[in-house]
Amino acid sequence: MDSGETSLYPPINMMHDQNRWSFIRKVYSIVAFQLLLTAVVASVFIFVSPVANFFNNYVPIYVHTILIIFALFSVDYYHHKYPLNYFLLVIFTISLALRVGLSCVLASGNGN
Repeated sequence: MDSGETSLYPPINMMHDQNRWSFIRKVYSIVAFQLLLTAVVASVFIFVSPVANFFNNYVPIYVHTILIIFALFSVDYYHHKYPLNYFLLVIFTISLALRVGLSCVLASGNGN
């Protein structure tokens, strides 16, 4: 490499441990928040039967699918826009959590 060229990836020894651990904490906290939100939505579906009945009877399944696809492509397109990317990630998580909650309600749970 000439002196004017820069590498796409910095050498390992130039990466600061603080930045690396900060990134790891950020990723794990986002994943933990997504899991917690999915568990909360699924438990609402399981324990509050009017909510499950409403989504089962009045909201078609393709509405969930369109919401998931919209949120997924929006998060991919706006991943560098700070407040918007987190909002779209929450929408994506909620839309998947709705599908998980509905699946939990509709599954028999007896292994058959």
